[in-house]
Amino acid sequence: MSPFFIKTRIAIQKAVQAVRAKAYEGPRHPWTFEQIPNKVLADGISVPNPRKQAAIFVVHGMGTQHFAETAVTLRDGIEDTIDALLKKNSEADIPPPYMAEGFWANFEEFQAQFDDEWRSFNDMERTFYQKLWESRTQNGFRTYFWFLRQLLRLCTEPKIVYEVGPRRWIGYVGMLPTGFLAFTVLLIRYPGILKHILGDVRLYATPRGFIEAAIVQRIDRRVGEQFLQLLGLDWEFDHLPAHEQLQIGGKPFRFKYITWVAHSLGTVVSYNVISDLLTRCEDFRNQNKKLKAVKRVEIALHRFITIGSPLEKFALLFRGALKPWPEQYAEEFLQSDRRTWWTNFFHVWDPVSGVLRDDKLFKPYVQNFHSKVWRIPLWAHIAYWHDIPILTYVLSRLYGRDVVDAEPKFKTSTEVQALRLVSSLVALAFFVVVVWGLVFVICYPELVWDWYKALKLHI
Repeated sequence: MSPFFIKTRIAIQKAVQAVRAKAYEGPRHPWTFEQIPNKVLADGISVPNPRKQAAIFVVHGMGTQHFAETAVTLRDGIEDTIDALLKKNSEADIPPPYMAEGFWANFEEFQAQFDDEWRSFNDMERTFYQKLWESRTQNGFRTYFWFLRQLLRLCTEPKIVYEVGPRRWIGYVGMLPTGFLAFTVLLIRYPGILKHILGDVRLYATPRGFIEAAIVQRIDRRVGEQFLQLLGLDWEFDHLPAHEQLQIGGKPFRFKYITWVAHSLGTVVSYNVISDLLTRCEDFRNQNKKLKAVKRVEIALHRFITIGSPLEKFALLFRGALKPWPEQYAEEFLQSDRRTWWTNFFHVWDPVSGVLRDDKLFKPYVQNFHSKVWRIPLWAHIAYWHDIPILTYVLSRLYGRDVVDAEPKFKTSTEVQALRLVSSLVALAFFVVVVWGLVFVICYPELVWDWYKALKLHI
């Protein structure tokens, strides 16, 4: 055995021994929120641990979701991120943060959403409304034709074409045949995806009738309630009863700073809920009421981070689905300490996401960053959860740069523009190939049939 191999093996063994705790020892690193020390030393003085005052509130996107599923996915990525940070600085004090989830995916369940009404209904009414809920929220055909209309609008509606510009329009044109084929395959082979996943987008973007409007309002209300519970407040900014407050270790607990992370359609829900929270704060300030609770909410809205967000597309296609933030109040609130409060991460190969550039709704408040360049197209939409630079950024904003001093570097606008141009040209080339292929099939069907028979014989 070579000396080099022996030295390498010894080094690996020492490294493993350094991170593995003895069986009789306590955990070297806290892995639950309760294990984080309540006090820390600052300049030799024992003070409350600021890491126990901060939490992450994550709002999931579209699709069939289970409670805490998205929070678990984010924590999974943060585990790898903290591990990478500790390898660079083993003395860093970076505990895993407390995770709370803004869960709204069970809107199809009438009883779960409208419990008061459910308890007041008789058996016939319960059956009637549950069936009506399913009819309004689980319609694959309606979702299929709705999505095709939106694809056509992106490519043909003059106002939208003007807004997006020629380069983005080329990309949308290239997506048209791909989208048509994809949605048709889903309708025929996987209708459940249209009903239970993509149907969320149709419902939230363009609710039709009183039932769908009530569902959308309840989605916003529930997400807001789950955020306010972290502060021990309700929508009236009154204190929650003790039994309704967040319980940690069997005791009511309130956080001071919340980093709000939202993905996909959840960014649209979050944008609207934050609008309602800011409007509530503004109303109470104008009335000179509940100022302490208002201040608590303002402080708690520590950071807003959106990933894979379709907000720009909503601004183009469904502007009425977005609740604008109270302009003057929002500017004063966000500029109070000159920080970057809202950060948006996107990827050119994530067709859902995009740069948030609307002058009125987003641009005054948001800073846009592109994630890693090399991602699998479409799969890029869910790759953010394990993107270490993005999650390092989240931790640095949650705990502060004095705790997580790594400052990840993201792609420049020039690199992003080049990637977008290449993607648009590829999409356009695909569109041309598909169109010419269809023309050829229509003009020379006999030749195509002969080719097919010859290929079949050869196989």
